[in-house]
Amino acid sequence: RLIERGDLYILDLFPIHRGYMCDLCRTFCMGTATSAQKEVWAHVLEAHEVARRLIRPGLPALAVYEQIRTHLERMPLTRGSFTHHAGHGVGMEGWERPWLNAGSDQVFVEGEVIACEPGLYSDSLRGGIRLEHNYLVTADGPVALDTFPMEL
Repeated sequence: RLIERGDLYILDLFPIHRGYMCDLCRTFCMGTATSAQKEVWAHVLEAHEVARRLIRPGLPALAVYEQIRTHLERMPLTRGSFTHHAGHGVGMEGWERPWLNAGSDQVFVEGEVIACEPGLYSDSLRGGIRLEHNYLVTADGPVALDTFPMEL
């Protein structure tokens, strides 16, 4: 169907820079976002703060996934809708290890690039909200590699 006024739509981009992949996802609203859409958007954005506090070399990717999932499940309107991974590595390929998912046994390594992509979905939102940043894993914490705005 066509996107109608009030609908959310997710734009997922895979730019390549000097042979390296990126994975960027943003959510937009056709028209003015509702208060519920804004509230869920803010909650998804907060999941990036959860990731930024945790990502360090040597930390299991599963630990970050579990914390992001716990945070996302606190949103009553969309509870149970986070059914995909919370992120993955990127590099020469668009989807690499480590995977931020329930089955991950990988740990973060300094110098890796991680695409963190929490998302929540609901028919009552008229779509879903997924926001994705690419982070460089450093001993001092993750460094965001993209500057594309996250606004709804």
